[in-house]
Amino acid sequence: MRRDGAGWVKVVSVILNIFAVMTAFFGVYLGFREATQGIVMNILRRKMPAEKIKENLVQRGIMIFAILLAWSAIVLNAPVLSFTSICSPIFGMVGCLIPAWLVYKVPALHKYKGASLYLIIITGLLLCVSPFLAFS
Repeated sequence: MRRDGAGWVKVVSVILNIFAVMTAFFGVYLGFREATQGIVMNILRRKMPAEKIKENLVQRGIMIFAILLAWSAIVLNAPVLSFTSICSPIFGMVGCLIPAWLVYKVPALHKYKGASLYLIIITGLLLCVSPFLAFS
């Protein structure tokens, strides 16, 4: 057995990698779950009184849906990086163009007009056209 600590470093690096993957997964999972729950609860509150909605059932349904979605992506060996290109118009609209539009429409946000806003608009437009550039 070597006494330079290389074995210890290998074990710690494997443990660190496992926790890094778990942390990334749970971060994405919790964000997805919260966003989905907010959307579903908003839709349900429009259709029925809030007292009739069983939040526990909604939470479990979303949890099962998220797990099945992650499992199916693994089973189907879905190319995750191509999802980024496919979903980039959504990122461009929600993250760049809608906030830029709000800066022009909401008087309290007019103070944010400037050169940086044009950069955000250009970035949003590039994100919206990127699927056409990536798959052509």
